[in-house]
This record gives sequence, C-alpha cells and structure tokens, in this order.
Amino acid sequence: MTTTLFLVAGGMFVLTLAPYIVPWSITVAAAAAAEASLSFLLAGGAFTLPIMLIYTGVIYWVFRGKVQDD
Repeated sequence: MTTTLFLVAGGMFVLTLAPYIVPWSITVAAAAAAEASLSFLLAGGAFTLPIMLIYTGVIYWVFRGKVQDD
C-alpha cells in the first residue's frame, strides 16, 4: 500500500506539470528536437535495437549453465 501511495502521489505530481518540462517555462513541444533529428534517431534505434537484443540472447545462450549454485 505504501508503494502504491508513493506511485500515485508521484504520478499526480507529474500530471500537474503535464505540458511543462521545466515548471511554467518550457513545454515539451518547445524542448523537442527538429523533425529530421527525431526521424534519424528513430531509424537508428529501429536498426540497432534488434541487433542488441539478438546479441544479448546469443550471449545468454552461450553462457547458460556456466555458473553453479553452491
């Protein structure tokens, strides 16, 4: 219940500042990068994320069972 209370209180605090990053001065839209930059980062993330996930899966597969519980 305590964790839920803190999460709800934090969520309500964030919701009161909803459109602003810095309270009452900079909105999310004003702080956003240019459309071309965001598109470039999206394409880069869409390309590298699957590679990272595959690599992580291979490494977990290679090292499975190497550590023994005493």
